[in-house]
Amino acid sequence: MRDVTKAFAEASLLAERSTGMALVERLNEGMGGIKWDRQACLLVRLHPNTEMKVARRLNERGVPAYVPQERWSRKSSWNKRVVDIRPIFDGLMFVPADDRYADLNRMRSLSDGVVGFVRFNNGPFAVARPDAMAMICRMEERLSLPMGHRRYVLGQAVMVTDGHFNLLEGKIDRLDSNGRLRVLMDILGSQVKVNLDETQIEPV
Repeated sequence: MRDVTKAFAEASLLAERSTGMALVERLNEGMGGIKWDRQACLLVRLHPNTEMKVARRLNERGVPAYVPQERWSRKSSWNKRVVDIRPIFDGLMFVPADDRYADLNRMRSLSDGVVGFVRFNNGPFAVARPDAMAMICRMEERLSLPMGHRRYVLGQAVMVTDGHFNLLEGKIDRLDSNGRLRVLMDILGSQVKVNLDETQIEPV
């Protein structure tokens, strides 16, 4: 599983002044009248490779479960490229931090694949605050663009927002089909090429 704490930190760099409304619209869509009302979320562990199936089943049964997703391009037979929809966080799902959804036995009765709630040292439930959820939603939006749609173009000026080159500026030098790119930066008089994800930069 991805390091959730690190992922939250990475997502926060992309938040800018996000209000979280995109997440509200996502969670309120097709939930049979259940409203998410911008509250914090509990983290639920799931069996591997069941994330979207479990979330869909819970949504059908009135639980506003949320699994952030990303598009991933891969080569198939005959050297063609196909797009897979994958969860951003393996084995992880979010539900509103509400007593109605904090009952593990009820969750397991509504869907197979639920392991348990993420806890801190076997103590209280781990909770993602509304601002953290908005950040994750923004990260999902960046990682789930349809094929052929890119947020950046060759030669565009950008600033790195994560990693060893944080806050340094450069220009887009290369784009690939997996949402990765290469940034050309001038460091101490030398041209340095750095491979990054789209989630690690922002336009300047």
